[in-house]
Order: sequence, then structure tokens, then C-alpha cells
Amino acid sequence: MPYYCKGTNAGSDDEDEVLHNGCKSVDCELSNEITQETMMGACNLDSKSKRILFNSLSREELKQLIQKIELAYNLHCTDKFQLSMKHPSACLKWISADIDRRIPYQRKHIVQQASMLGNMESFGLLQRTKICDVSGLKESLDEESDPVFIEFGAGRGYLSHMLADCYNIQNIMLIERRSYKFKADRTLREKAAIELKRVRIDIEDLYLKGMNALRDHHYIAFSKHLCGHATDLTLRCCRPDLASQSICHLDGIAIATCCHHICQWRPYVNKQFFKKLGFSKKEFHILTWLTSGAVAGIKSNSDNSANQSNLDLFQTEVNDEHDTQSFAKTENSTTDPEEQFHGVSLWLTSLVDRAELGRKCKQLLDVGRLYWLQESGMSAELITYVSADITPENTLLLAKPVK
Repeated sequence: MPYYCKGTNAGSDDEDEVLHNGCKSVDCELSNEITQETMMGACNLDSKSKRILFNSLSREELKQLIQKIELAYNLHCTDKFQLSMKHPSACLKWISADIDRRIPYQRKHIVQQASMLGNMESFGLLQRTKICDVSGLKESLDEESDPVFIEFGAGRGYLSHMLADCYNIQNIMLIERRSYKFKADRTLREKAAIELKRVRIDIEDLYLKGMNALRDHHYIAFSKHLCGHATDLTLRCCRPDLASQSICHLDGIAIATCCHHICQWRPYVNKQFFKKLGFSKKEFHILTWLTSGAVAGIKSNSDNSANQSNLDLFQTEVNDEHDTQSFAKTENSTTDPEEQFHGVSLWLTSLVDRAELGRKCKQLLDVGRLYWLQESGMSAELITYVSADITPENTLLLAKPVK
């Protein structure tokens, strides 16, 4: 397959990283910071390994890390993340559940998808498509100008289904590494004008310029809840800084980020951002692990768990599946915290609010991505596209080439 290139989007540990123009396979190297037994695969640290790093901190190191996070947040995050909840007229039939009964319907997901598409429209990523208004009329635009919409981490493809149904998008590509039952593909293909292609591949290995279906085409990359470092793999895959040299042309990016606790150093696109702020590689991994507090805090409040000990959060492993996080207590809650966690978790909860700190860590990771896109020649924004009571994973990253 000309679009398969092992590890081409994997990134590196280099100080000064340059994206290459062409297929270049990359093999992962083991980190020297922790042993191979604590690694998940060759490159990625799992939650247990990150917790080991967290528990290795002294009280003074923990205080210094919190101070770094607070300072970085105050410098870079306070003027971003504007709330923009959209209910576009094009999506009214989905919002009102007036859709094919074969399509699974959960209102909270429809509200998220509608707001995401509405913000894409406001940002200009849907202007060039034929938009259906509430009366069913269509704008007449040159079909050849319509971009291919590529959904990364597409899952069953129901975001693309809504996009096609509401905005009359006719050329869609679904990228997904897993096999799913009950996909949207069947009902999508019943639409006569739809050109649909599903590609089963890991984003880490996807070389877009090798896809014949994209040759000499414009495309828009989008995704809802692209877990952890899959967002960084996608940004690398699109290579916005090389867009002008490409045989396929990037028109825009819209990614709803999530699961920041599984972000990884190697693929993260803007390591320089954290290095300039004084964060080490170890501290970066700890920061990603701390992000789980933001999601756990929201879940705890919604479940009326106000009396749960602050320590409970750090006695859990966070499920890597988005929107289905589980936060169970450890089996033995009477274990001496000093013995089990070396006191670090107790120190943390005595110093800061865990949920607020987790939220700040999440936003720092997304701001680094924002800056990377801007440095790559893109106009980019971060939007809070739904309220936290709908989902705490409510950040939308938007980007398009500067005209």
C-alpha cells in the first residue's frame, strides 16, 4: 500500500524536530528514564508508568512542578478557550431526532456533533460545500472545488454521516485502525451522490501523499474525541508546514481533543513549547497523567460524590476509552497512603484542587498544539464547543491556511 509507511508520524525525542517531506519509516527507541518493564510497547508510557514517575517526586519537586503549571497556564491559557455552542440550522433535523431510525441516537452526542459542525461552518471550513438550508434548497457551487472530508479515528463513522446528511458533503474518507460492527457506512452508501472510502490503518503509519484518492485534491481533516496522542499523530500526518509542497492540499483541521492522560512525549507536536517553559520530559509525562483529575472531578460531581476522598482519584487507573472513563477505588482503601503512594498524592491534594489542576494541564497541552499550528502557517483557534456538564472533553481545535 503506497499510503502505508511504518511510524512515519511517530515523532522523535530530538531537541529540534523537523518534519520530513516524504515517507520515512521510524523505529521507536526505549526511554532511559524508566525500565523496559514499565513501558507500554516501545515508545508509549502507560498510566501505571506515569504514576511511577509521579510517585518518585519529592514534596519540594511537586511544589515546583505545580508552580510551573500555574505560571505556564497564566501566561498562555487565560485568554483562550472561548465558549461557542452552536446549533446550526443545517443540523435541526438531527437535533430533533428526525432521522433514519437505523442511526443510533443519543442526544448528548448529537448536541456535541452539531456544535462541532456549526463551529466548523463559522470558521469557514464548510463554506465551500453545498449547504442544505431548512427549506431543503441547495446552493449551487462548483463540484470540483469541494474538498474531501477525512475523519480521523472515525470509529463507526456517525459524525461523517451527520456531516454528509446535514451539509450534503459528497466525498468522505474514514480513517480507523479498528474493525467495527454497525458502522454508518451502509446508510451513507445508500446516498447516491456519496463517494465513501474507509481505510483501516493506524494514523501513526498513514502517509497521506501516497493516497491516490487524494491526489490533486483539497481536503479537510476532522475528528471528534481523538484520543490522546492520536491528535498529534493526525497533525503530523497533515503536515501543515509542508502543505504548499504537497500533491494533496490541506484546507483545514477541526479536532475535538480528549483523553489527554494518554498523550506521549515522542509524538507530541510542540515539545519546544514545554521545554521553553522549563518542563522536563519526566514532568511532561506527569503533567499528562494529572489531566485525568479534570475528567474525574466532573464525573465525581455529577455522581454526587462530594464526600469522596481527594486521594481516591490517585488510587485509580483511567480507562483509555473516551466518554466511558471509569474511576473505581482501589481494593484496599485502608492501606497507609504514605506506604502505598509515598505521600505524594496526599501532598498534591493538600496543595491544590485536583480537578482544576487537571483542567489547566489539559489546556496547556492544547495550547501547545495551537501554537504549533500557528507556527506552521495556519490561522488557528481553540473553542469550548459544549459546556462541561455535557462532556468535560469539550475543546475544539480549529485551523486553516492563512490566506
